[in-house]
Amino acid sequence: ARFLLRHDPGCGSKPVTENVPGGSAYIGFLPLHLACLCVAEMSTVKLLFDENPRAMCRGAKGRIWPRCRVPRDVARASGHIEAANFLEEQANQIAASATQTPIQTAILNVATLGVIK
Repeated sequence: ARFLLRHDPGCGSKPVTENVPGGSAYIGFLPLHLACLCVAEMSTVKLLFDENPRAMCRGAKGRIWPRCRVPRDVARASGHIEAANFLEEQANQIAASATQTPIQTAILNVATLGVIK
């Protein structure tokens, strides 16, 4: 993931399209959704979150998901509890930052880069 992001910085925000083999089951999924679905290593989940924190709020659905799901829900449904907990914590930090400046939040919560973005 780090290699791809280095050579194509925007790839962390590109959704799956029908042009991808087998992609019709995952249309609209972003890399963060797929990392949660595939129970990727946490370093990959954190990297993808830092690259595109807005993905955490974006729902996606395909043939395998009858209704729209955000990455946290995909992680939970896939049994990737560590990713689900991480994304929940990031959501809480983002909500808490609404009353503080970003730098205050970062200092108080040792926030990840994605939360600061």
